Amino acid sequence: QRLSVALQENRSLMLQLMQVQEEERQMLARELHDELGQTLTGIDARAEYISKQTDDPDILSTTHEIARDTEALFRLSHAILKRLRPASLDALGLASALEELVGDWSKQTGSACTLHIDEDIDNLGDSYNIAIYRLVQEALINAYRHGKATRVNVTIQNLPQTESRPHSLQIEIEDNGKGIRVENVATGMGMIGMRERVHALGGIFLIADLPFDGVRIDATIPLHQAGAKP
Repeated sequence: QRLSVALQENRSLMLQLMQVQEEERQMLARELHDELGQTLTGIDARAEYISKQTDDPDILSTTHEIARDTEALFRLSHAILKRLRPASLDALGLASALEELVGDWSKQTGSACTLHIDEDIDNLGDSYNIAIYRLVQEALINAYRHGKATRVNVTIQNLPQTESRPHSLQIEIEDNGKGIRVENVATGMGMIGMRERVHALGGIFLIADLPFDGVRIDATIPLHQAGAKP
């Protein structure tokens, strides 16, 4: 009984720490959007103004370079903002945010990614939303960066309640990459983060090498924890 209480307290603490982390990311995203966005807009406007006041080819060339670099910084800041706190997660819900995530991943890497969601998952609550989003996000990053995968399949399905299992959500992510070393499962920061997010919600996190290379991640999260809205 003491062990059960200690485990529950540990899960609650992990969940609180992750919520604080997400709140910090959200604050950083707002500041980055407001401050950096305003500054870059000002630089771009000044470059355009200067270009209209001169016919000097050297000055015009410099203003064009400033505009090009500013646009590159806009794109970079936008990518960082999406990593910090995807706007679609708050505005459109988990399903749309995941669709955007896998779509962007496919465009950036040139790899194929399928997403199958068998039921509405937009009413789970913020703790579940961000945990599932970060789980898929980290899995995609690892599949390409470490596994050099060219295909990833993401499946999310509801598991009905049974005598031995509460109503749960199962997230399965499978890729065709180079597999994973056992030591990386235990010590890799990405793996640790995924496991902790799932465990904080009382779930089970499993990862395995596939027979012909590739990795399969299987996370089962019960939906009766605090904050869930099944």
